[in-house]
Amino acid sequence: MRSYVLPALVVCALLSLPLSAFERSGGHKPGTAVRYGSAMAGAIQSNAVVFSFNYFVGRTEFSRVTTDSIRHNLSCNWQWDQSAYQTNQIGHPYQGSTYFAAGRSNGLNFYQSALIASFGSANWELFAERNEPALNDLIQTTTGGIAFGEILHRLYLEAASTGTPFAFLVSPMSALNGWINHERPNARGGNVQSMNLVSGFGFSRSNRSEDGRNCPGDMIDTPSVASGISIQYGDPFGTSGAEPFEQFKLDVNLSGGLDQYGCTIYSDGILASWAPFDEINAATSIGLALNFDCLFTSNVRFTSNALTAALNRTRAISPELTSRTSAYAGWMMFGVGTFYDEKSVAASGEEDSSLNYGTGATAKCSYVLDHVRYGSIAVCTKLYAMRVFPGTVEKADGLLSCQIYEANYTHPVTRHAAVFAKGTYTREHCRPREAPNQLRESGDATVGVEWSVD
Repeated sequence: MRSYVLPALVVCALLSLPLSAFERSGGHKPGTAVRYGSAMAGAIQSNAVVFSFNYFVGRTEFSRVTTDSIRHNLSCNWQWDQSAYQTNQIGHPYQGSTYFAAGRSNGLNFYQSALIASFGSANWELFAERNEPALNDLIQTTTGGIAFGEILHRLYLEAASTGTPFAFLVSPMSALNGWINHERPNARGGNVQSMNLVSGFGFSRSNRSEDGRNCPGDMIDTPSVASGISIQYGDPFGTSGAEPFEQFKLDVNLSGGLDQYGCTIYSDGILASWAPFDEINAATSIGLALNFDCLFTSNVRFTSNALTAALNRTRAISPELTSRTSAYAGWMMFGVGTFYDEKSVAASGEEDSSLNYGTGATAKCSYVLDHVRYGSIAVCTKLYAMRVFPGTVEKADGLLSCQIYEANYTHPVTRHAAVFAKGTYTREHCRPREAPNQLRESGDATVGVEWSVD
């Protein structure tokens, strides 16, 4: 089979060329051409690159594709797979963002690019793995790819507008298509309202229990270090617009300590918004939002893809004091949590954590009180609850919920620097039908420095 791999990759490249070649003679101005074939070709080429890495570098078993495996994938039922959490919930959405960016950087709009993300994901599941196609991968790659893809594409345009040669690092697919099409990004920049970098250290505690009894060795106390980035794109207060992601918020945080690690991603993208009130000292917007939230820590793991109603409101209490409220509530279209099989651990000595797939509801709310001289106080609550799809995971059918509570105080030191103190408590509760109830908790306290980037 190995002798056919290189010819197969060449065939993929050749097949993708006609998809884009017939659109070259359109005579459009730079940045205005709509190239459906090029977008599909970009998705195919993205899969070819990842497949080549898996086959030649990783030498993975699932990349040993044959004509028989493809024929089987085209005729079999789709499954719910149990790949590594970070692969399914972070890797697949990022891969989906390359498909989506292939659409956006070839002139397709947001919703057309969403179809390209779905096309790229289905193409991968059917033709680039010998494993049976996974329904959860198709959903997560598409929905997560839409959120990641639009955010990264817009941030790429922002970076490119400044003339930096490193803009391609934000969205390589957007940069590649600009180079292929001989087009400079048609963006004026200036849409990023704020970008803050944080770095600090603190203390973390986590615990796992089953039916109220602590699992042996699952109480961990450790010092930790943390870093992160927070980006506000567009002004979400008092604005109206029908173009998706004209306003979005992205928070990414990394932390680590002895026997502990954490990565959290929270994104809120406004799909459409309206300003229903004419106010003097306040500004309010209501609308629809696409939320992608992912927790990948050593103890708590949960992902939510949600379509929600959004409320963003700011009010000037005094010339120096301002309040800001952001709230989202609605349908968790696709959620992923974890079920920990304690009996398997006792038998094998290794952790056996299964992924639960389901649907449910989510609600998030944050309140910030900001003073010009004394700094800001922020509190935030994120709530998720889902019912596991029956039959997707052995023993774990039932209910699963996740709660996150945060409090933060930031005090300005200079125009661009501030010190902060932050506390977070996270709670994941799994109530399977045929297994003991399980509770995972983690909490951390962090102090550090926050830098504001103009």
